[in-house]
Amino acid sequence: MRQEQRNLILLTIDAWRADFVDDFQGMALLPSLGPVAPWSLRCRNFYANAPWTTPALVSLLTGESPAKHGVFYQWSAPRQDSPAIAKSLAAQGYTVPSICYLNSINGYQNLGFAPCPIPETGESPGKAGTLLTALRQHRQQREPFFLWYHHTSLHFPYWPGEAYRRRLAIDDDAIPPHVRETICAEWNVPRSRFQFPLADRDIVRRLYAAEVLEFDDFLKPILDELLKDNLIDRTTFVLTADHADEHFEHGHVGHASTAEHATLYDEVLRTPLIVVDSRIAGPRSIDTRIQGMDLYSTLLGLAGAGPGAGTGAFDFSPAILDPHAPQPNADRLFYFHSARMGFRTPRENEGQIVEAISDGKTKVIAERYDTERLMRFDLASDPFERAPLSWRPGEESTLCRAAEAALAQTKESLSHA
Repeated sequence: MRQEQRNLILLTIDAWRADFVDDFQGMALLPSLGPVAPWSLRCRNFYANAPWTTPALVSLLTGESPAKHGVFYQWSAPRQDSPAIAKSLAAQGYTVPSICYLNSINGYQNLGFAPCPIPETGESPGKAGTLLTALRQHRQQREPFFLWYHHTSLHFPYWPGEAYRRRLAIDDDAIPPHVRETICAEWNVPRSRFQFPLADRDIVRRLYAAEVLEFDDFLKPILDELLKDNLIDRTTFVLTADHADEHFEHGHVGHASTAEHATLYDEVLRTPLIVVDSRIAGPRSIDTRIQGMDLYSTLLGLAGAGPGAGTGAFDFSPAILDPHAPQPNADRLFYFHSARMGFRTPRENEGQIVEAISDGKTKVIAERYDTERLMRFDLASDPFERAPLSWRPGEESTLCRAAEAALAQTKESLSHA
């Protein structure tokens, strides 16, 4: 084993928003991060490449844009020759156990993991379960290990344990019945069937914050294990999300699969990214834009396993370890994609998609559902993307044609590079 190779732990959190990391109305949400703050870096502008789990995580695990990997639907699967973090690390002598239930799903085949036979979604709240067991099992071995685990406690339904609801002063009897019967009880709350008044936003966000508190109790024993006997000195821990959830920024709550209606606004794409590594002189943060597909090269670099060759990706590992390291072009284009209803898209809606590109200053969204719509947002003057300049494809607009051409050119370059 080469001395520079490090253990790597990737913990992805389903539907975690970037604005639910520090505190909620004065209450610290993730106090367990405090002891590792001296070795931590926070990326404040990290964007998923898709607003639902499978295509977003496949981009993260392969370094490929959705335009390249093509995992658009629940029946899609990565190519057999797809690059993947697990494949790269296993080829260099890493132990790569399959501990994530997603590895039994079609969309995660050919990524270097064996199918996971027992879904762990029934674990008791506040217990790290499968991941903690695997960490304890492999920490003493000579070979480096790679552990990937996907945690779902922030996903619908928003119904944290009673102790966490009390900490956020949630009166169960005061929760509106229509919220209790949908957002608090169901895995999916389709936009086409349910409407919520903006007044529900406070209780929804309070419930979500209580779920983050519950997640902190999941996280604490894992971080304690890293600090035990200085395991952190040879282990890199990365904490991020697949995508985020809307909290009424555009009239609904959830993401592509739970709302059964995909959007590509920032509230469902911008997520947390935290790196814990003993080589970091922290706490630090960086504001550079990073996209999900960048993590393929970045994680391999942090592990000391060599650079990855993800299409259009950038290796941020030097910048994470050294604040003076070079950064990518600030205005490089990010590409985003979703099927119309995310995971729940039926075959009869195959081909109905929404795509977007953004350079951090402007975003162009092309929605191709029953009718087509092209929108352009100035993110400086309209950061919440609420005032689009809209055209229909084919209209005689120089700006419209330029936007369509830029989107098509970006997609073409990412799909064939």
